[in-house]
Amino acid sequence: MNASSRNQTANTLFMQALGFVQAGLFYPAEQTLLKVIELYESEQESQAAAFARLTLARVYADQAKYTEAHAILQRVLHEAETRGDQETLVRALYETGALAERMQDTDAAHAAYIRVLRTAPNAGDRATAALRLGALANATNRPDDAAHFYRTAFELFQSIEHDLGMAQAAYELTRLLANVNPTEARRYYEIAHTLAETWGDETLLHALQAIPLE
Repeated sequence: MNASSRNQTANTLFMQALGFVQAGLFYPAEQTLLKVIELYESEQESQAAAFARLTLARVYADQAKYTEAHAILQRVLHEAETRGDQETLVRALYETGALAERMQDTDAAHAAYIRVLRTAPNAGDRATAALRLGALANATNRPDDAAHFYRTAFELFQSIEHDLGMAQAAYELTRLLANVNPTEARRYYEIAHTLAETWGDETLLHALQAIPLE
């Protein structure tokens, strides 16, 4: 099999593995992904192999095999840092944060997301990290920190005109500030409500209506 054929086979198998993952067929997903990684590495397709490993880590996490998932993520992070692959690094940090959340390790999750917020070149990635940080802070009874991160997310999404992200951050701020700063909460409510109406998002509209505002 020549290089082109191996690469095409790896791509096809990767899509097949994703189908197994979506269907919850973990064993065939794992075995297929291991073959995909082997094929990509034989062609020195480092980033493609890393993406396959990230998927494999998720398969392990879905089975509560957290030790195996963590080991894979640490390898991907190390290799991405070594070759200066920022795209893979950001994706691996998100997966690391998600795994830490599953393990109820909020400190590790915070560390992963804060690194994305501080270093990711893409504003959308930074905004999403800020949303996750806001949710973590809110879940651990740190409302001031939560509001700070949600405001950061809103501003970042606004800077790239990402309406859905703005609406989500504005909703979280409305809910968080309703009892402590009703004036600011009302401002974010109006923004979220306008965006929800624009996009016809009935779920968000109902959620906003359930927030008691003065």
